[in-house]
Order: sequence, then C-alpha cells, then structure tokens
Amino acid sequence: MWAEKKCLQSAKDIDYKIVLTVTDIKGQCALHKVGEKIPIEFPLSPDKRAVDICPMALVGMFYKCYAMMFGGQFPWHTDPDVFDACCPDYENLVRFEIRRVPLKKK
Repeated sequence: MWAEKKCLQSAKDIDYKIVLTVTDIKGQCALHKVGEKIPIEFPLSPDKRAVDICPMALVGMFYKCYAMMFGGQFPWHTDPDVFDACCPDYENLVRFEIRRVPLKKK
C-alpha cells in the first residue's frame, strides 16, 4: 500500500509522456515494424496493458524513458526531447527513437 501511494504521488510530478518510434530493424523482429509508434504514459490504469512493446526492448530503454518523463536530459544529445536507443538483441537489432511530449496539466 505504501509503494502504491508513493507511486501515485510521484506520478503527479510527471511532465511528459513518451512516444517510442521504431526507426530501423536489422534482421527480423516478430513484434515490431518500422514506423510503428508506441505511446507510454503513466500512471497506468489496472485494466490497461503497460505498452505493446517487446519486454526485452523496454527493459533496455526503461531508465532513459523514465528519466525523460521527469524532465531529465542527456548532455551528449543536442535535442533534450529525443534519444535513440536499441533493443538488446544484437542479432535482430531494433532501433527506437524515444521522444517526450509535454503533458497538459489539469
């Protein structure tokens, strides 16, 4: 219960939603196609799937997505709203663009 309350409290501090776009596939991927857009928005409702993304790809990008949702920046990137990432499957590499979009606060 404590963790749930803490999670909902921190969700109020989220300033952005994340949109992942598949930009390139080297090899084969059974789940994703080039050009596919995958929105990620928190908090998730209990009746909604987290996202329609390969779990291994999400694990590889999650810390970047999470930082960007809260306004984090990566100093080695010129555009603070965009970051490129890849899934960890080096034989069937899927590249994603991570883009943050400002949320409209209520």
